[in-house]
Amino acid sequence: MPRPRLVDAPPCPRPGHTTDHGFRVSRDGRYGSGQQRQKFRCTDPGGAFHRFTPPLPREHTKGGQCDACDSELSPHTGPVVGRNYRHRLRLVAQALVAVGQGVSYARAASRARASAGRKPTLGGGGQLVAEWMDSWASVVIDAHAETDWPETLVLDSTDFWWTNARTRTRRREFAILIAYGYPGPGAQNRRPRVWGIHASTTAQAADWVELLTSLNLPAPPASIVTDDNLAVAAAVRQMWPAQPGPSLPIPFIFACEHHLRIMALEALANDGVAHHGSRRMKRLDTAFRRPEAWQEFVDSTQQLRHAGQWASQWNARLSHQSAVRHLLPGHRTTSGAEAAAHQLKNLLEARSFSLRNATRTNRLLGLVRLHLNNQDDEGNYHRLLRAHAEQSGGHGQPQRLNRDLRDFNGNPQPSLR
Repeated sequence: MPRPRLVDAPPCPRPGHTTDHGFRVSRDGRYGSGQQRQKFRCTDPGGAFHRFTPPLPREHTKGGQCDACDSELSPHTGPVVGRNYRHRLRLVAQALVAVGQGVSYARAASRARASAGRKPTLGGGGQLVAEWMDSWASVVIDAHAETDWPETLVLDSTDFWWTNARTRTRRREFAILIAYGYPGPGAQNRRPRVWGIHASTTAQAADWVELLTSLNLPAPPASIVTDDNLAVAAAVRQMWPAQPGPSLPIPFIFACEHHLRIMALEALANDGVAHHGSRRMKRLDTAFRRPEAWQEFVDSTQQLRHAGQWASQWNARLSHQSAVRHLLPGHRTTSGAEAAAHQLKNLLEARSFSLRNATRTNRLLGLVRLHLNNQDDEGNYHRLLRAHAEQSGGHGQPQRLNRDLRDFNGNPQPSLR
């Protein structure tokens, strides 16, 4: 029986070995675990030959059919796999989408093994997907790095806590810092979205500087909206020192008006005058919009202990903020970042105790950011992984470089605790 003609064989990687010069590529056996990957032979016009394998091998699917479209596949066709990996890149893309949506490493790894026709591991560990985070996650995250300029960044954080079931005492595991951006004029994507997420053991100024530096902004935003967070203010001034002059400092640190109102209401409630329709409550409704309204609220609270003390504490800052409010972008609360923080809690809180590696967790948060921004498309991830693998000879980033150190007894030392 004649050997089937190879119509779409991969080209020989050697320069000049083309059909135009009389070279012919044909199949030449298989290699790898289970002998599932195709080798090729390149024969010159004189009959001499050499063997080669393409940068991206093909997985010979079970039954000779494509799982996605049910098409019949030749032995040299099928889903692409990384050169040193058993699983096809499509499964890697699926796993990266899944963990970005809150699926645990262990569950994503079990799904991948089942899709590849492999038996589950004892204990169902997630090391397979954890290693994929090292090798492939940065490819997807870097390809979706922001290039637009945000005219406003909203900065907020949320803490993840561990509770001792016996003593009911709580301990903070780590903090997640969030930068939510509103694109400026001329942006390619005008939709507000999460600009960056970063996990750290603390939420100090240095941690905020690390987050802001990672954003690679083309220029400082016009305004930074935050609650009364001294660490954020210190980080912003470290990143972008205020320039003296008549113009507004860039960025302008804008106190969230929603949090200001909550603090004012608490102070009025402590004084027993927070009832609906009161003179001070009416003043509060417009207090942050212009300096005259703020001064009216201050004057109305002078005889009150708690509200008067609160207004005096904020007087200098809010007098200035209300005076320049009309010159700033119209984003005045931290609600966007708070909504993202709430979604993060829903996605990760149930398994936050297992997130102990700082590098992997921050790569995971990069995938979560893409999910929150509705950019986690499996097909797009697969195209990015394949393009990267083709350019790098079929390889991803090295594995096992991001494992935490161990002490003298062999116990891991978590980098995110």
